[in-house]
Amino acid sequence: MSVNRDENAEIIQPIVNEPAGDVAALQKQGAAAYFLRGQGIFNRDLSQPNVDANSRVFVSATELNPADNKPFLGGGRITVHNVVPHDDGSVTIRVEVDAPQELPIRASLFYFNGF
Repeated sequence: MSVNRDENAEIIQPIVNEPAGDVAALQKQGAAAYFLRGQGIFNRDLSQPNVDANSRVFVSATELNPADNKPFLGGGRITVHNVVPHDDGSVTIRVEVDAPQELPIRASLFYFNGF
């Protein structure tokens, strides 16, 4: 099943990101973190200029304590279902938050260009 990207959707910028380095070539590897909020199953587009469709991209997600924005094991179950890197320097993720209300989340992204 193919899912069309919403061309009008906001692309979320990283809160922590390694320097871009040489613009002519993609960095070999790096990491970034993104603050999100969500409930149910949803897609988010994350900005990551050092990836293309051939990059290996891994994403984890954790609930954040609203009081201090630090990770904690709350009552909600958070699952990353899909991670899709694109040639435009973005990554689409599909996340499920199984909780009765919207939760604050930190998505941590690691990428690797090579093999």
